[in-house]
Amino acid sequence: MLWGQVNVSRRAPPPKELCERIEQEFGRPKVTRCWLLLDQMWDYRTDTYRFNYEINRDYYEGDPNKKRYGVVGETTGLHYYDYLDSVSAHSETVLLNVRRYEQEVLTGMLTFDKWQEVFKAGVRHYKERCPNLRYIEVLNEPTAKNQSNLGKIGNYYPFYRCAYEAINELNAELKPALPLLVGGSSGFRTTEAIHLIGDFARDPNPAKKLDFLSFHHYWVKAPTEVAGWETEIDTALEKASLSTDLPIFVTEIGYANKWMADPKKNLWQAAGMTAYQYQACHAPDLRLFPWVQYHSEQQIAFVQFDPKLRMTPYGAAVKMLRMHRKQEVATTSSGLDKDGNGLGALATLDDTGLTVHLWNLQPDGKTAARAEVTLANLPETLGTGPLVVRRYLIDSTHSNCLEVPNHPGGLDLVEERTIEGAGSLQLSTELEPMALCLWEVEVAGTAHH
Repeated sequence: MLWGQVNVSRRAPPPKELCERIEQEFGRPKVTRCWLLLDQMWDYRTDTYRFNYEINRDYYEGDPNKKRYGVVGETTGLHYYDYLDSVSAHSETVLLNVRRYEQEVLTGMLTFDKWQEVFKAGVRHYKERCPNLRYIEVLNEPTAKNQSNLGKIGNYYPFYRCAYEAINELNAELKPALPLLVGGSSGFRTTEAIHLIGDFARDPNPAKKLDFLSFHHYWVKAPTEVAGWETEIDTALEKASLSTDLPIFVTEIGYANKWMADPKKNLWQAAGMTAYQYQACHAPDLRLFPWVQYHSEQQIAFVQFDPKLRMTPYGAAVKMLRMHRKQEVATTSSGLDKDGNGLGALATLDDTGLTVHLWNLQPDGKTAARAEVTLANLPETLGTGPLVVRRYLIDSTHSNCLEVPNHPGGLDLVEERTIEGAGSLQLSTELEPMALCLWEVEVAGTAHH
């Protein structure tokens, strides 16, 4: 699957209209991931709930006992119902990452039983409000000091056990048409997800529940590694005598991690994530959730929409992915190395035409490419009558609102021409380092793809 999973930030609360814009530009996501912070929803001092809390407001200012978690976030006046409702209204299903109060539990301020009670109350409330809430992800980057800060991944499973017990109870009590699923660990790379597999296998509870595995990975220098993650996870599942049909969610992934505040590196994110998505689409259980749809200037290299809601080069690259057709066509590229860097290519076909997609992923940022594309053995539908050829380009001067003054954002159509149908075609283009190009070849008079 080239696209279908999206991330909506909490640290930089998105405008309420963002999710509607995502659906308008790219289509309806299969899954949208968003966030629930238990310490904003529930106040340990009064044992009271504020389900429609103001996102990122400091409700504990001056409280010397409340544990502080490193990533505070911005306040914009956005409240939680507006945030969650917009996600739910513009996505087939919702994935909710639930965290906070981990330090209070580990230091004895709260018991695991109380944490489970609060966790369950929150998930119940939002499931009743948003019936398409489907996935519950337990904690975020558990060992990171600015997140759960558990110290070691071995401290994760007691929280996970509380979560799956709560989800089992909620499914039994609510009997929802779309039952809740639970998973984790959302840690760094495959190693922490594999640790969860071991802990889960050793859990003697016959009602234990693990519906998906999740982890994060930023900056994979060799894109071909991405396709190998499913094999690595499946090997661990087999060793633990567990089913290998488990969905694998990479709930955060990005290419431009080293340069996240550099707007020029958004183009690098576009090329890198295109290569990652191409590798992942050949692993049937693997789903990538790119980081991120929208964020502050501090993470501008990652975003698909900038703070003005203009579509960035990376957003335009996602637009290209959405222009592909049902059937993948065999492609070869002499400019691609064994690691998946260089000149990547993807072609897809349907009854109305062909889409050809190139990306010039150069980790050193230095090597341009002259691409000569031969399309051979075209179907009969493209061999008779005129064809419309459209070329789209993303580089430092096209589809680039972050580098081109007054660019409105979006994907630039740079050429459109009509040619006679034929059994083969030749296409060519010049590509800067990290540039992307896409051609649509369609039978004239058909609906624009």
